[in-house]
Amino acid sequence: IPIRAMVFIAVTATAGAAALGISCLHWRCDDPLKFCCYLLIAILASTMKVSLPGIESTMSVTFLFILLGVLELSLPEVLILGCAAALVQSLWKAKKRPQLVQVVFNILSVTAVGVWLTYLGYHYAVVLFRGSLTLSVLTAGGIYFLTNTVPVSAILALVSKSSMIKIWKETYFWGLPYNLAGAAVVGTMHFSNRFVGWQNSLL
Repeated sequence: IPIRAMVFIAVTATAGAAALGISCLHWRCDDPLKFCCYLLIAILASTMKVSLPGIESTMSVTFLFILLGVLELSLPEVLILGCAAALVQSLWKAKKRPQLVQVVFNILSVTAVGVWLTYLGYHYAVVLFRGSLTLSVLTAGGIYFLTNTVPVSAILALVSKSSMIKIWKETYFWGLPYNLAGAAVVGTMHFSNRFVGWQNSLL
């Protein structure tokens, strides 16, 4: 791995570790059963990858439960959920054993940083858009999409010495509509929770 790529990973992983560590120092769990259910389902979802038409890469359905967690759980809970799912996703039925640096990058540089920024972005959007669920959820979906695809495109560009923008457009750009559609599903689930309860909505 080129030195520039290692520096990029070190900086972003440090930011992710800081976000995870500081958040866990302020641990808060209002509904342990709900957190455990979301965590279990997110881990199970991380073992599934969906191939989408027109896209070379696959998409993990874990992002649905991470976004749902952003709306309904505390920041440390969502970070634990996201990082646990990322760990399982990195190791589950891998064609070849991933290197430690790859696992660290996926968990800290991509997931931890992405979840942290998405959580902050969503709660800022709630204030900015005066409580509009639709706009706030779509904002969260867009932030999560960017924070998950831009760092990967950047590291691929540094390793292959090619254009990051070109890699992002060719590999990830067309996944945005699917991501936003997923965000709409999450918004619908969150809205329905108020009337039927999170257990029924999740089922």
